[in-house]
Formats: sequence, structure tokens, C-alpha cells
Amino acid sequence: MNKFILAMSAAAFLGSIPSIVHAQETDGADEKAEEKEPILAGWYANGDGLSVHHSGVTLPTDFGIVQYDSSQEAKSGTDGMDNILQYAHENEGIYTSIYIYRPSLADAEMNAVLTGVAIDSRFGLQDRGKALKLASFGGNEKGAITLFHPFTDSKLATAAAFAKVGDWIVKYRVTGPQSESAEVEKILGTIVAGTKVSNSEAVATLSLDQPARCAIGLEGKAKLTRDGRPDKTLSGLGVLGNLLAGALQIDKNTHDKSPIATPYSQWCIADSYTIDGLTYYVYRSEDKDGSRIIAPFGDTGKAFISSVDATNPKQRSFAIYEIGKITFFGPYKGDFSAKQYQQILTGKSKLLQKSKSSTIKFEADGSDAILITI
Repeated sequence: MNKFILAMSAAAFLGSIPSIVHAQETDGADEKAEEKEPILAGWYANGDGLSVHHSGVTLPTDFGIVQYDSSQEAKSGTDGMDNILQYAHENEGIYTSIYIYRPSLADAEMNAVLTGVAIDSRFGLQDRGKALKLASFGGNEKGAITLFHPFTDSKLATAAAFAKVGDWIVKYRVTGPQSESAEVEKILGTIVAGTKVSNSEAVATLSLDQPARCAIGLEGKAKLTRDGRPDKTLSGLGVLGNLLAGALQIDKNTHDKSPIATPYSQWCIADSYTIDGLTYYVYRSEDKDGSRIIAPFGDTGKAFISSVDATNPKQRSFAIYEIGKITFFGPYKGDFSAKQYQQILTGKSKLLQKSKSSTIKFEADGSDAILITI
């Protein structure tokens, strides 16, 4: 298996703000939209706005204060699931971007906090908690979390917002000179309020509550089991053997696509580690042995998740959740330590390098197909 490398710096963290897409589902809107060529995979012109395939979200091309400028794929290989819309302002020093993405772990609260951590790291801020606020979105008074810093060490004003619509996350980012801080805040409020959602019931109610410290920490003694290593008999078959070894590990029909039912605010902090001055937290879904362990590493639903193996309660499964896919490793005995998570993120984990792996890829229409990582 190729060496698994997932190195990431604070700058990369800030730059990795993917987006996934679904088209507006209103009476007759889809029929009109499909008559036109997509502007980008998954995006269609819909009246005076742009609809995102299956999400039920439409973004106006003209918010009044900013106008649609361009769209692009945030990450290659995620056709129609990871796009960015960029808007122009009369002051070219103000940058406005809107992302819509469908991560395999969709949690707007977690992503908002992680964006705050990244902004703090880049701009030298320490008042993240004070900057987070709830805002109305899509007919829900608590449908969005906003983050605004009018003054930073880099002499920039920066703002962000997150909302969750079904399985989709909508993210807004506005940055400009400190002298334009009032305009930056105004733009954020305008584009959040101006976004159209076809089904208000699909908009999640968000919270600003933060996780507390766990009473139970991490065991920190993860070891690869014999079942987690590539089968020597199958590996003798070369590529075909690797495909079989991976395929035997996953049943896509029984896989739980929503493994974390507990809201982020009810998780607890089990440990943390630091890379390039950026702190990453490791959480438990519940403060008890055997609970799921979640270690987010990006503001787009990227996370390491470990839980008790369904076939053997003495073992734990391990998976990497990203936009459009989940990659499984192991199984393992014991929990990963904070240091082991750090090694995974910096590409120095021998455990993952020696493990067999399999990947489920989710398509923009919600279907999934097994791919094998070799």
C-alpha cells in the first residue's frame, strides 16, 4: 500500500474550505435549471440565482453589496461536491467566498469552532469565544453561527459564518482591510440573510455551547491487530489481492453513514496536540469507555473517528472522514494517543502505513460506491 500522508499546516487549514453541492428542489425549479448547462459541476442557473444540486440552497448572483464573479472546484476529484462561489466588491481588497459542501461528518458547530481556531492561529487572536454569535438563516432564528474579528494583528478584518442544511454545510468567508471592517461585517450579514433555502425544516438549529473536559481520557495504546494487516495470501495476488482484502472489510449496505448522533456541544475533550502552533482537540462522543472518539483536523468535516468494532468489541475501528469519502483502517486494539493522531496528520504514522484500508466514496446525489485504496 502506498504510504499514507496527510500533512497539514495552519495555512493549509485555512485554505481547505471545500464545498459540496445539491440543486434547488422547488416546484418547477429543477426542470428550469436542468434546461441550462451547468456553470460548474453541480451548479445551475436558477432565475436570478445559482442552485446547488440536491442541497435545496440557492445563492443570488447579485446580493446588491457584492456580485457573482466566478466559481471553481475547491478540490480535484470531487465533481459537483466541492465548489466555491466568489463574489466581487467595488473595493477589490475585500474578498467574499461562499462554499457548499457535503462532508461525511456534517457538523456546522464543529466547523465554525475549527475555523475560529485557524483564524486565531493566523491572525494572533485570543477572543474566539466572544466572536461567535448565532444568526437567522433559512427561516431558522438559530440557523447560522457567525464569527467576526474587526481587528487583527495582520491589519485585516475577517468574518465567517456556517449553516447546516440537511447533509450539507454552507460556509461564508469575507476578508478585507481593517478600514473596511464595518463593510466586511455588513457583507457577511447580507449574504447569510440573502441565501435562499427551499426547505426551512432542513436547516439545523445550532448552539454556541462548547464541550467540557472528559473525566475519561485516552488509553493511548493503539496497536494494529492481525486482522488489520493485509492478508499475505491475498497480497500474493498483487493488485487483485489488495482489492479483495479491501472489499472484504466493508459492506456498504450496512455502513452507518451518520455515526455521530450526539451534537458537538455535548462531546467532551479527551486530549489535544499541536502542529505548527495550531491546537487540535480529540473528543469523545460521550464521557465513558467505549464511546466514539472524534479528532477533527479541518473546518470542512475532516475528522479521524474511532469506535468499537461491530464484529469484535475488544477491537476498535478507525476511519478518516473527508468530503465525499470515508477511508477505513485496521482494526486496532486500544485507543490512539494524542501523539499518534499527530503522527497521522504529519504523515509519520507507521500504524496506518502498515494497515489495510478501504474507502467508501459518496456521490453528489447521495449514492455511494466502494473504492479501494491501495
